[in-house]
Amino acid sequence: MAYRPGGEEMVKRFCFVALLLHMIFLYGCGDGGGGSWSGLPEWTIVVFMNDSDVNARELAGIDIYEMRRVGSTDHVKIIVQRVSETGRGMVRYLVEKGNLKLLDVLPDASSTSSEALLSLFNWCVENYSAEKYALILWERGHKDIWEGMVEWVNLVKAFSSLSSKIDLLVFDSSAKAELELLDEVKNYASVVVALQGVMPDDGFDYEEILSKVVKNPSCGSTNFGSYFFDSFKNLYSQRNDVAISVISLAKLSNLLTCLDDLGTDLLNFNDTLALWMVIAQVQPYFISPGESPCFKDLYDFCEKIGSLNVGESTKKKIESLKKSIKEAVLYEWHPTNGIFRSSHGLSLYIYSLEGKEGVYDSLAIAEDARSWYEFIKTKLGR
Repeated sequence: MAYRPGGEEMVKRFCFVALLLHMIFLYGCGDGGGGSWSGLPEWTIVVFMNDSDVNARELAGIDIYEMRRVGSTDHVKIIVQRVSETGRGMVRYLVEKGNLKLLDVLPDASSTSSEALLSLFNWCVENYSAEKYALILWERGHKDIWEGMVEWVNLVKAFSSLSSKIDLLVFDSSAKAELELLDEVKNYASVVVALQGVMPDDGFDYEEILSKVVKNPSCGSTNFGSYFFDSFKNLYSQRNDVAISVISLAKLSNLLTCLDDLGTDLLNFNDTLALWMVIAQVQPYFISPGESPCFKDLYDFCEKIGSLNVGESTKKKIESLKKSIKEAVLYEWHPTNGIFRSSHGLSLYIYSLEGKEGVYDSLAIAEDARSWYEFIKTKLGR
């Protein structure tokens, strides 16, 4: 006869199953979320600020004040490193509710140094270990997008020596959604929040964003990124010069392959005049008056380039690239009547490389999408 458990044992089994279901519901899964079984905080949020000039320092102070309104908790730790009041070196703080706790004074650290960024992040991993890590790179005041991109490419060179992967990377600065920059960090972070347009002086509403994280510390990197996205969208709905996106870096390798495939075909396209006429219609980006329109929206480029007299094989490659962009860009928003109204989340240098070829040749994208690089180098001139 088959074994049949008695009433008391059935109750025990029911209680066990109920407890198990409760734990699954409580800690969740997916999106990199879920609760911590290790006893570690859910998130350590690392903020690296380049606030060396007077205007930037005032704006950084406002953002830090917003962070203090929330403060660190048992589940969420917030560490800020900013330029010292003397303008020499940097200082490191634990952001507490209503207070900044001084952790270290770093007289030789520079806010533009990859070594200082690396030291900060690895120190946080060692001293404020967590289940997940967010890194916020904060800056204001670049003259143009190219200058900003090159400076930040040099800054993120440190990522190859990070002691932990970054779950959420936030570029709190104007126009940092360039594929060239994202390619540099794709192996070291999971999700990126970045702007194609201008970062207003008021920046992100850190009180609102961090309050959501503190209330839901088990959120994953995509959800955390959506807090930045939703807050920005609501805050700047009346502006006409903004565009924000949340991007999955895991999808970039396929996107770069598709870009390289298209580059192979465009290298063989001989009507350069028609090419330039199309490029001139693609959504451009700029952050200061008179800036050359070097960076364009990649998806809009695909849409416009399809109007040329290209073969069916090339058209299929265009569609593959468009699909890969849609897969990589998790969220994108811009005002429908704004100056960046044809934005789709990712920018790319599509212009003459005159005077810039040596720098571009050193970028990861010059290898990861070699045919594309050869296309802009040879077809778009120097």
